[in-house]
Amino acid sequence: MFIKYIRCLIVACVCVCTTVVWAKHSPHSTSRSCNERLNQIMKNSDFDYSGEDYHVRIEDITGGTVIIKVYVRNNLSSDPKKPRMVESVVSWLIIQPQRDGIYQSLNALDPADPAFKKLNIDMNAFNQLVKCIDQ
Repeated sequence: MFIKYIRCLIVACVCVCTTVVWAKHSPHSTSRSCNERLNQIMKNSDFDYSGEDYHVRIEDITGGTVIIKVYVRNNLSSDPKKPRMVESVVSWLIIQPQRDGIYQSLNALDPADPAFKKLNIDMNAFNQLVKCIDQ
C-alpha cells in the first residue's frame, strides 16, 4: 500500500514537473537553508550524474514523505538580456516517513515495478536536514 502511494506520487510529480519554464526564481515553501543543506549532502553522496552541474530542491512534503527534484537548468533564449530558463528533471529522490536515508527512484515512469536505490550519504548532515525540514 505504501509503495503504491509513493509510486503514484512520483509518477504524478514526473508528469507535472518534467519541464518547467522559469523567468525568475520562484519561492518555495521549504526554507532556503534546508535546500542548501540538501545540496551539500547530495554533492557529497554517491549520486551519479555525469552531465552538467545539477541542482536539487525539495519539491513536496506529503504524509511525511519528502519528494526531491534533481534537475539541470538551461537557457533557451538567444538573447542574453532576456534569459528563458528551463528546468529539466534528471532524477527524483525521496525521504520516507521513517527518515532513514535518501532514496533515488531508478524507474519513476514505471509505477507497476518501482525500484529505489538508497544513496550513501553523511548521516549526521542528513539528520540536520531532517530537523530543518520538520521545523
